[in-house]
Amino acid sequence: MARQVLRVSGVVLVAAAIAVGGAYLLTRPPAGRLTFNIETKPALMSAAYKVYGNRSAGDGRYWLTKVVIKNEGGSPVEDVTTSFQIPGFVEWTNPRSYPRILPGQTVVSLFYPRLPDSLATKTTTTPEHVELKVEYADRGGGRHQETREMDFQLRGRNDLIYTTLPESEVLTVQDLYENTDLAAAFVTPDDPVIKYFVEQLESKAMGGTTVGAGADPKEIGRFMATVYAFEQLSGIVYAGTEGLPEKSGSSVTMIQKVRLPREVLLGGAGLCIELTALFASVSEAAGLDPVIFTTAKHAFPGIKINGDVVAFESTSVGLPGMGEKRTSFADALKLGQQDKATWLRGGSQELGPRILMLDMHYLHHVSGIVPPELPDDPAARQKIDEILARLLSSDGRTQEAPAPRAAATRSASSRPGPAPAPPPSAATPGPSPDAGSRYSDPNGFFSLSLPAGWHANPYPTTRFRSLALEAFDAGSTMRVSVLVFPGVPSAETAFGQLRAYVTSLGGQMKFNEQAPVNNRGRDYRQFYGGTYYPQGNSIDWVFYVRSFPQGTVMVSLAARQGQLVGVLPQLRQVFSTFDPGA
Repeated sequence: MARQVLRVSGVVLVAAAIAVGGAYLLTRPPAGRLTFNIETKPALMSAAYKVYGNRSAGDGRYWLTKVVIKNEGGSPVEDVTTSFQIPGFVEWTNPRSYPRILPGQTVVSLFYPRLPDSLATKTTTTPEHVELKVEYADRGGGRHQETREMDFQLRGRNDLIYTTLPESEVLTVQDLYENTDLAAAFVTPDDPVIKYFVEQLESKAMGGTTVGAGADPKEIGRFMATVYAFEQLSGIVYAGTEGLPEKSGSSVTMIQKVRLPREVLLGGAGLCIELTALFASVSEAAGLDPVIFTTAKHAFPGIKINGDVVAFESTSVGLPGMGEKRTSFADALKLGQQDKATWLRGGSQELGPRILMLDMHYLHHVSGIVPPELPDDPAARQKIDEILARLLSSDGRTQEAPAPRAAATRSASSRPGPAPAPPPSAATPGPSPDAGSRYSDPNGFFSLSLPAGWHANPYPTTRFRSLALEAFDAGSTMRVSVLVFPGVPSAETAFGQLRAYVTSLGGQMKFNEQAPVNNRGRDYRQFYGGTYYPQGNSIDWVFYVRSFPQGTVMVSLAARQGQLVGVLPQLRQVFSTFDPGA
């Protein structure tokens, strides 16, 4: 009888265990499940290989691959890592770790490849691929691994890629030139050949003088005229062509063949962008502060002098077959000033719509758009010596140069109507934000300091109630806006509301998320984009977004379309004073 009781008890215990296990299986949350949304640029420029390896360059825009990882399961996924490689160029990167991805949570992993210096000599386009490896802990305590491969093109060093946007995102002509700042990679002041040319020009053609920041404007003008005379007397001419759009997957890739300045200097002909890059390279190597004006059809250089920008038409050196018919330096200077006035008005049918003014000092030393490392070339040095000796023996030293500042003044005074505002990055830097007033949101959501001379409009509209502040500089198109979304938990929801408002006005928004930034000890998500209207008044902007328990706050740094890059340093100075209050 006792054995029978024990047997029955054992059966009951087993049944109970099975019931408990079944209940656990029924109530256990489903496992985590990662999904991957992968975007890879269709092409990279060999001339800009240093740019792509710098997370800060171009404010983080120049990644090769972006991976958005989302946990679509019901449980957290632990110890997630991502790493990348480009076979033959970049070994597996150190894994980037995400300790835990919660259900519904999204993380973004960006790949900035550190490419080898050997790309400075690459002259052909080759198909390559990037590999992604994602590892994470599984429920059994082991490691799970997933891999992906994505194709892209590695272009030769003479290919300038103006855009790699998907065709569906190309809304305006400016979109075809979204990467125009990469033209700064073709301005090579540290090239040993360019530096040698400047040294020889200054010592042999200019009597040992040197120029540089703060030099007398007349002496700067003499240097500019000497470079121009060398180009004309050595037979350098303008040979025009344009970039050809190429289709790569879903992207329209605007590419132009651009030779390096050393190649143009000794090669006898150049496109407008090539002659402009040569002049900017030589000027920067001499210690001057060059800029490049760009439109959809043209590029021409300028030099910052005493707070102004003196523009110069580099294509005036001549055309093939012109012989002795040459445009004087004084006329080239006048043409440059006319081009500058047209650029300031937004462009023309002849020059095309305005794109950007590229500030070489800012792009090279702040934004990280740097040129490749180029080796010295003794044969090129010898050729420079031979050309200079021939020109000097034929009494072809320099042309008489007018003072650039005076030429700029005459050009400005001869323009009809009110003179347009100077290019943003050419203006004399204003006072720091602390020199102005501190604005505090009446609801306590934020505060920030505005520079002297700025105007603040709190709650400028009732149609979109989240717009809490719009501050602007009366002397330019710079604008800082703050939007507050109480109770809104994420940037995605806030952008959804903002997009709906813009759409109701007939406009469109497009943007991409870039690397996050830290401001005053707080992390912000960073978005680059713009707002576009068929009737005009389109703007480019950077949004910094922070979500906290009370809601989401968004700070927009904006300027008129095509002008943002030149004024970002001043706008970021304002943002550096922003306090979200939470």
